[in-house]
Amino acid sequence: MFYILQLFVTISAIQTVQEDVFADCMALQRRRSGLRQVAKTGKMTIRK
Repeated sequence: MFYILQLFVTISAIQTVQEDVFADCMALQRRRSGLRQVAKTGKMTIRK
């Protein structure tokens, strides 16, 4: 019974890590697209 509980905790921990990584990737993509838009308009200001 203890092994099953440990396995469940490990799986939930992995899922939270994956969600954090996914959120980071989405933020990076958004920042990159923002940089691209700035480059298109020719402005030198970088929005964060």
